[in-house]
Amino acid sequence: MTAEQFDALPQEEGRRRELLDGELIEVPTAIANHNLIEARLIKTLLTWLEEDDRGVALPTTEFAFRENRFQPDVAVLLKEEWA
Repeated sequence: MTAEQFDALPQEEGRRRELLDGELIEVPTAIANHNLIEARLIKTLLTWLEEDDRGVALPTTEFAFRENRFQPDVAVLLKEEWA
């Protein structure tokens, strides 16, 4: 599948998909324990990153890099890359 085809797919509530190297991947819904771990990790990363204005940590955010489309559970964007 191409990135253009992926981008044309309809958004569906409660359904997460990613496109990696042309392969459409259905991502399962996270369970409560997963979300708790993600929240704790984000909190810890934000505390560390904000100490010296190093960058940001984001939960489940959509990214587009070349032909890939994905949503990592946690993303860290350093200040120099964020700009």
